Amino acid sequence: CGTNYYHDGSDCVACPTGSTRMPETANQCLCPENHHRSVDGDVYSCAACAQGSTRLLGDTVPGGDATTCTSSVSPPPPPPSAQALEKVAEETRDSILDDIAERLKAKVKLLADAAIAGVKVQRLSAKLTA
Repeated sequence: CGTNYYHDGSDCVACPTGSTRMPETANQCLCPENHHRSVDGDVYSCAACAQGSTRLLGDTVPGGDATTCTSSVSPPPPPPSAQALEKVAEETRDSILDDIAERLKAKVKLLADAAIAGVKVQRLSAKLTA
């Protein structure tokens, strides 16, 4: 058979869409990298992988079941736990408190603790001198 044709047992037939004949065989064609074997009834083809997915070279057509591509996108990391977020908030609070005058620290700490706990503060008053 000629280039990109395979022998189906009785005739030379064009390789399925998207494939090329394997040089070492007369009766199979090969899907390129990032393409998978697609089967629709008795019709075989090489279909491109969706964006963000891959498949190694090697699917042969015709013959065999349909194959799929593998997602190359990693899932997002899990969100931090409530305890981890609270620890970061407390560290930030302590860092801020280091720069505040002693006489205001108690009120600022109270307000920061309320924010960390998710409590809405209705009213806060302070007397400051410039």
